Amino acid sequence: MNDDEFQQSIAALDVLRAQIDSAVKQSQFLQISLEEMFRTRATFTTLAGSKEGDEILAPVGMSSFIRAKVTDSKLVVVGIGNKVSVDMGAEDAAEYMSSNIEKTSEVIKKLSCAIEEMDGKARTLAAVIQQEYQKRQQ
Repeated sequence: MNDDEFQQSIAALDVLRAQIDSAVKQSQFLQISLEEMFRTRATFTTLAGSKEGDEILAPVGMSSFIRAKVTDSKLVVVGIGNKVSVDMGAEDAAEYMSSNIEKTSEVIKKLSCAIEEMDGKARTLAAVIQQEYQKRQQ
C-alpha cells in the first residue's frame, strides 16, 4: 500500500465512523419516537374503549398525565406529518398509530442492519490500516 492509498484508507475509515455515528443517532431518535407512538396508541385505545363521562389519564409528556373526562365525541387531533393535524375517531387514530409503529419499527430494523454492515466494514478497514501501520513501523 502506497502513502496515498494509506491516507485514503484512513480518510475512508473516518467517513465510515461518522456515518455509523449518524445512523446510531437516527436510530436512537426513531426509538424515542416509537416509544411515544406506543404511549399515544395506548391513550387512543383507552379512549376508544371508554364511555361518555369516564375519567381517563391522558399523557402530556415527561411521564406526566392529566385526568380527563370523555365526551360523547371521541374525536382526537392526530399529527399526520409536516405540522399537519387532522380530526380522527379514537379507533381510527389507534389504527393509524399502529401503522406508524409498524413502519417505524421496520425502518429501525433496516437501520440496525445498515449499522452492523458499516461496523463490519469499519473493523475490516481498521485492521488493514493497523496492519499497514505496523508494517511501516518496522
